[in-house]
Amino acid sequence: MATTFRVCTGIASFRIEVDTGRAAIAELKRRIQERASKHRDPDIGMSLVQAHHAGTLNYLVFDDSMRTMICGELSGVYQEPVTRALADKFPRFLSDAIYYRHFGRFLPKQ
Repeated sequence: MATTFRVCTGIASFRIEVDTGRAAIAELKRRIQERASKHRDPDIGMSLVQAHHAGTLNYLVFDDSMRTMICGELSGVYQEPVTRALADKFPRFLSDAIYYRHFGRFLPKQ
């Protein structure tokens, strides 16, 4: 049964319906690859395509409410559970409450 996940890339988040968090990352990667051959796409910009091709795009997967971190990918390495090193790459998407609930400490100040 498909579940709705939110996959964040650091500059954008995408709502994806699949069975697992890992599948959500794979689906977003597929969409980014597909975008490379399109002239325009309202959701995925060429900067994401370029970062994906360069291998510099990280992914953080949340539940649909964006309250729980599920899994992610840092420098091409899949993580479940999410590590602090990965979470620290996404301060824009993390509140102190989410960070504290997951790691038992507050989000480092930028």
